[in-house]
Amino acid sequence: MPTPEVPVRAAVLGVGGFGVEHARRYAEHPGADLVAVVDADEDRARRVGARFGARARRDLEDLLAHEELDAVSVCLPSDLHADAALRLVAAGACVLLEKPVATARADAERLAAAERPFPFVMPGHVLRFAARHTALKAAVDAGRIGRPVALTLRRHRTRDHDERYPGEHPAMLTSIHDLDLALWLTSSRPVAVRSVEARVPGRNQPAAVTAEIVMASGAVCSVQSSWVLPDGADVPDAVEVVGTGGVLSLGDPAGDGADELGEALDREIAHFLDRVAARSASPVVALADGVAAVLLAHDVIGAGRAT
Repeated sequence: MPTPEVPVRAAVLGVGGFGVEHARRYAEHPGADLVAVVDADEDRARRVGARFGARARRDLEDLLAHEELDAVSVCLPSDLHADAALRLVAAGACVLLEKPVATARADAERLAAAERPFPFVMPGHVLRFAARHTALKAAVDAGRIGRPVALTLRRHRTRDHDERYPGEHPAMLTSIHDLDLALWLTSSRPVAVRSVEARVPGRNQPAAVTAEIVMASGAVCSVQSSWVLPDGADVPDAVEVVGTGGVLSLGDPAGDGADELGEALDREIAHFLDRVAARSASPVVALADGVAAVLLAHDVIGAGRAT
């Protein structure tokens, strides 16, 4: 196992666009040794491995057969997340599991049943490490606006999302961020969910989804998402929290949103490596939080289809 003198032996499972970003951060972190990358596209795995000084492995079986691992980022298609995470934990590796941690309800429940202090699964809810979001969370927890009673979370994307992700409902793909933020900011769990969808002929998924979620704390959360913006359009994501003593909002990004996300990923992976070295699960985002977001997304989807 890693010590202050021995770096965390890390790998990345799936090195598409976001997986490459994970690989780069492991390769650059002084507390990590990126030993391997895995991808179904073997040429891509070799290219990425050569770029970061890591071995290329064919698949998960090849990885587990030939590498001693402490930590693995799982950046596969989301329907493959649960099986990969469970196999890695059984092999003794901690897992940074990209969101959503599962797509099927049964897979989310299997993950929940396997939760343990170490080796652990840490959901990749990267916004919990974004500077503006952590400042908002700290202000809410400090009672700056009293007790939160109403939250509005908005995330609009371009219409090409429907072609790029034909099998992914917006609640599971884009709104999963906001569902997690609602759970995090209220420090509560849902007790009632209502949802409506706007459908456009010829599209695979709803063009827009609005969910109203009542939390056990009494707070009401409105989560809005759409995939209808023209190509190139960019509407800032929004988070507003109304409390008994005032209002707080996320505000506009200070600079490029991509830079902000990159800095959040830096902090997320550094935190993950710290927790692996400490042999203790994250206090920032637990596996139960990632599972709760998936189950809430299923409730949103189910409620929308029922109306």
